[in-house]
Amino acid sequence: MEGKSGSSEEVVVETVYKVEGGKSIRPRLVLKSGKISSVRIYGDFFFYPEEELMALEEALLGAGVGEVCVFNKTASTERKITLLGATPQDFTEAILKAING
Repeated sequence: MEGKSGSSEEVVVETVYKVEGGKSIRPRLVLKSGKISSVRIYGDFFFYPEEELMALEEALLGAGVGEVCVFNKTASTERKITLLGATPQDFTEAILKAING
């Protein structure tokens, strides 16, 4: 995203994504030059171990807005991630909703 002066500007995007069953995922991203420069994912879901949520956020850094595929069921199984109240696809949908408005 280019500013009028040619310099890149930061744009903060966030949303609330309602998961089937009533839980929510609230991603907050900072986009700079069409790439994710900062991301935090909040919500009332259960994600264990918590360190894996931080690893997921780190993995999104630098991704272009058209390159977002957060993680899939296979990756969550391989990494021994326990999710309650949301699915891997829900996280992808939440991030895409924040980016696309």
